[in-house]
Amino acid sequence: MLVCLSYICSNLKKHKGSMMTKAAAIIENLAFEGGGTKGSAYAGSMQIIEELNLFHGVKRIAGTSAGSITAVILATGGGSAGLTESIEHTNFSRFLQDPWGLVGDIKRVTLDYGLHSGDEFVVILKQFIGKFSGNPELTFHQLEVLVKKDPKKFKHLSIIASNLTTQQAQVFNVDNHPNLPIWLAVRASMSIPLLFEPVKINSQYHVDGGLAWNFPIDLYDTTSVNETNGDSTRDYNAATLGFFLEPAALVDTGKAFKTNHYPIDSLKSYASALGSYFYETANSKHMHPEDRKRTVFIDDLGIDGKNFNISKKNVEALIASGRKATREYFSTQNEPSAIVTEDAVA
Repeated sequence: MLVCLSYICSNLKKHKGSMMTKAAAIIENLAFEGGGTKGSAYAGSMQIIEELNLFHGVKRIAGTSAGSITAVILATGGGSAGLTESIEHTNFSRFLQDPWGLVGDIKRVTLDYGLHSGDEFVVILKQFIGKFSGNPELTFHQLEVLVKKDPKKFKHLSIIASNLTTQQAQVFNVDNHPNLPIWLAVRASMSIPLLFEPVKINSQYHVDGGLAWNFPIDLYDTTSVNETNGDSTRDYNAATLGFFLEPAALVDTGKAFKTNHYPIDSLKSYASALGSYFYETANSKHMHPEDRKRTVFIDDLGIDGKNFNISKKNVEALIASGRKATREYFSTQNEPSAIVTEDAVA
C-alpha cells in the first residue's frame, strides 16, 4: 500500500484532473452568497464545475440575492453556458430604469417603499427562465416535475429572502411555496431595501435575503440533539459547496468570515460601513470557520456590487476571478492522503 501511495504522490500532477474529479464527486448541494453585480463571478466558477464534470451530480441549489439569480438559472436548466450568457448579455443598468422618471421615483419611495419598481429585472429574468425551462411562469412544483424527468439538467431550488413582517429569513422552495412562480421569489430575494420596492407575498413584505441570510451554506446541514443533556450539535453537510465573494486581502490571508474594518472618512464610506454592519450582524450566526473547507472564496477585485453600471471589462474580470478561485480550490483540496483509488486499496 505504501508503494502505491508513493506512486500516487509522484504522479499527482500527471493525474491532477482525474483526481480532482474523484475527490470532489460527492458534491450534491451548491450555495451562492449575495453580492450584487459581483455575482458575475459565479459564471466562471460554474464553468470550472462543469469542466470537472461535477454539475450532473448536484441535486440542490440555494442562493441569496444575486446568488438567487445564479441559482435559478442553474436549477432551471441553463447550466454554465446559460449563466455566462445571462451575465454577459444583460445590461444591469436596466434594472434601475422606470418609465415615469423622477415623479415615479418619488411616488414609489413614499408609497411603495422603494426607489425602483424592479419591473425591468422581472422582464429579463422571465425571459431566461422561459428560455431554459420552457415556462417563464415556472413554479417550484413545476420545477420538481422537471427534476424528476431530468435530474442532471434540472435541480431542486431554494431561494432566500428576508421577511420584514415576521422579522425572519424566508426560504422559498417546493416544500413551503409549491405554487409560487420562481421569478417572484427571486424578485423578493434581490430587493435591496429602499433601492427596490419590497415584494408582498401572502400579505407579508419581503426584501433582500442578504439582510437575514446572505450565505446559505448551512441550509442543508442538520442538527443533532443530545438525549442526555439536550445540547444541540450542528452536523456539517460535507456534500455542500459554497461560493463566497471577498476582497483579495481576506481571501489571501485566510481572514474570511471575520469582521472587516472600515475606514470612515466620508458620507459614502459611513453609509457603506453602516450597511455592512447590519448585514454582517444578521449573518454572523450562519457563518463558521469550519465552513472554509467547503467554500470557494472568490476575489471580488474590489468591485462595488451595488454598481449597476458595471463595465463589460469588469464583468469579464469577475468571471475570470471565479474560474481562478474555483480551479485553485479543487487543486488545494486534493491532498494525496485524501484520494482513494482501486490501486491504492490493492
